[in-house]
Amino acid sequence: MVNSANTPTVHGTAVAGCVGAETNNGIGISSIGYDCSLLGYNLNPEYPEWISSMLKLSLSGAKIVNASFAICLYSESVQKVMYLIRDNGTLIIAGAGNGGSPPGCTPNCYRYPASYDGVISVSSVCQNDSHEGPGGLIHTHNDKVDVCAPGYDVISTTFDNQYRPIYYYVTGTSFATPIVAGLAGLVFSIIPDAPPALVEGIIELTCDNIDNINPNYAGLLGNGRINAYEAVSTAWDISTTSTQPIIISNGQNITLEGADGIKIINDYIKVCTGGTLTVKSKLFFKENAKIIVEPGGLLIIDGGLLTTYNNSFLWEGIELWGDVNQSQLTPETQAKIELKNSARIEYAKIAVGTFRKYNEFLSIASGGIIMADTAIFYNNKVSIDMWPYENHHPISGEIFSNLSYFKNVRFNKTEYFFETFTNDVFVKLTGVRGIDFKGCEFENIFSVNAYTETWTSELGIGIYSVNSSFKVDYLCLTQQSPCDDYKPSMFNALYYGIYAINSLTDKTFSVLNTKFGVHRNYNGFPNSEGVLKGIYASGFDNVNLSNNEINLPLTYTTESYGIFLIIAQTIALAITIFP
Repeated sequence: MVNSANTPTVHGTAVAGCVGAETNNGIGISSIGYDCSLLGYNLNPEYPEWISSMLKLSLSGAKIVNASFAICLYSESVQKVMYLIRDNGTLIIAGAGNGGSPPGCTPNCYRYPASYDGVISVSSVCQNDSHEGPGGLIHTHNDKVDVCAPGYDVISTTFDNQYRPIYYYVTGTSFATPIVAGLAGLVFSIIPDAPPALVEGIIELTCDNIDNINPNYAGLLGNGRINAYEAVSTAWDISTTSTQPIIISNGQNITLEGADGIKIINDYIKVCTGGTLTVKSKLFFKENAKIIVEPGGLLIIDGGLLTTYNNSFLWEGIELWGDVNQSQLTPETQAKIELKNSARIEYAKIAVGTFRKYNEFLSIASGGIIMADTAIFYNNKVSIDMWPYENHHPISGEIFSNLSYFKNVRFNKTEYFFETFTNDVFVKLTGVRGIDFKGCEFENIFSVNAYTETWTSELGIGIYSVNSSFKVDYLCLTQQSPCDDYKPSMFNALYYGIYAINSLTDKTFSVLNTKFGVHRNYNGFPNSEGVLKGIYASGFDNVNLSNNEINLPLTYTTESYGIFLIIAQTIALAITIFP
């Protein structure tokens, strides 16, 4: 036990009893986390000490961190540490909160760390799966809750049987949380090398839906109440099943969803001409595994996750095998991918590319359509790689804009990626026309400023364009015209925001209503984020750079600028630059 705060002794002992009380000894209670090892931290959640303690636990090899406390204050710097812990292979599970507590919290508001991205948020149910406890007690419910577990009148251990009975009833998400943590321990015991996302997926996708029992809280209780039997059975099935290549043939329309949709891909998935694959679950790829979409094939990532099995290596990614000589208006000749509803692709060498890769030394350009609306590309070496292709009318040959677009898409890398792999760019455009980016974010996410103090080129580029035309603009969030509420595109913590070079007379680009760099204060101290070089462009006849804001770093040791233009004959420019 690491003791550094004056908190009630009973609380921590009861939490420990829920997750790891000795079982099958004929005494007292059984715990769900049979034979799991525990290390206790007694911390004051009001101080930043708990953050560093979580990180220390992760770096020392902890598989799971149970956080049976809650505060109301969100911190962007803490969110970045949560990303780092998760990337390091540790699953964080936290209590959603007990209604109006702790003091200062409004009922059912977001509590932290439970509501941070990458953390499993746990609320409570009774014996009959009702969310409402005895006497009308109701624990926190909101759209950040991931799962529920018993949290009312749970029997657990006390600190000292000289003053209390050895076992007694406890209530709160503090005690629902370790039940989920214990289940996570069981899953890890079956698949010891499982990444956190796999364990999380197994637990969430094997839950029993309880919305019909709790109609007043439908949609606010996550995936439902955990089902330990189903979770352990699913983990066992995954660990003992050898996954063969998955082939979606002509005429097939296959959906991977729920617990049965969780797959470990050792080789490849191929979506053949005329086939459709929809992914709503979580897929985990071994090092050389990939997805191939043939001409006329359709891959839909609908809220699903595609990631590496182990984030010490990158998987190959998705190849769109379109026909470079055919129009995108003839769908049977083009491979197509749709990403929506927070679809997420992680840890790929090239997340999505419009090419055919034959081996490490030979790839050829292909057509292909990428339609992304509300998606996340996270810690990929390259997120999008579009090879030369001109869309055209199938009969007249008239040149059209590419049908690919990106709306409300986040492109992120974290310091874990920079410490583990060699960086590249977020988006590469080569010889394509009319690619739209609306309300997109291109950002390196760092929990400390060390990466942006020296501003090396390894920080990479948001959009790297060669002989291509594209547009970056805001995403309108309403139906009003003119738009009265919008989300701007944003580039941050990058060496270059946009680097565009051109040798063709008919290519141009525009960047409108976009923010380059964000200066934030973390715990009262300004950071040195921004973009070192906002926009570099060479060889364009026309560029439109209107209504943009560029924030250069507060400190830097090399050349920094907002815009650098070479041979741009016609320029529309309205920009604000801050040092």
